[in-house]
Amino acid sequence: GSADVEQASRAFRAGNLDEALKWPLKAAERGNVEGQFEVGLVYSMKKDSARAREWLAKAAAQNHEKAMYSLGYDYFYSNQGIPDEEDCRKAMDIFGRMADQDMTFGYLGLGIAHLANNGCVEKDDGKAMDYLQRVYERENKDALANAGFMIWTYQPEGVEDVEGKGMEFLQKAVDLGVRYTQCQIGFVYRDGRFN
Repeated sequence: GSADVEQASRAFRAGNLDEALKWPLKAAERGNVEGQFEVGLVYSMKKDSARAREWLAKAAAQNHEKAMYSLGYDYFYSNQGIPDEEDCRKAMDIFGRMADQDMTFGYLGLGIAHLANNGCVEKDDGKAMDYLQRVYERENKDALANAGFMIWTYQPEGVEDVEGKGMEFLQKAVDLGVRYTQCQIGFVYRDGRFN
């Protein structure tokens, strides 16, 4: 119930990942898609990629958008950000299928892939910005925060006032309720960079 969710949330915030895992694992084992996603995230934070992928794949098979994105992201950034050919194929397949279903996080994944230049796809800042513009138009606050951070980080060529464009995405995320992004914007104004 909600008491279990609150207890798991408190444990997670305290950094007790074993305790945080206990509560969603019960739901996940019963087939609850949100529980499967949460278990996958906790295993990812515990740096257990095999278990993270197992649980994320279960939730992704039920079309859970954030689980699909997290699974693709895990493949995309495997081997310290230099994935092998198989992991690249898996990541791009997941992001592509998501975009085909008009899922915001699919566009985010494809946008990041074309910005990151980690060998999965050819760097193409124009194509990346086309995908990220779709993220902007959908007003998904979490995807917007990620997109803004990536624009700021990778500084795509051909974008007029690229830092302003990144801030535009970040500010829209803040306006939609992403508090941690507000802190990040403060760091940018104070230090000229993200912390």
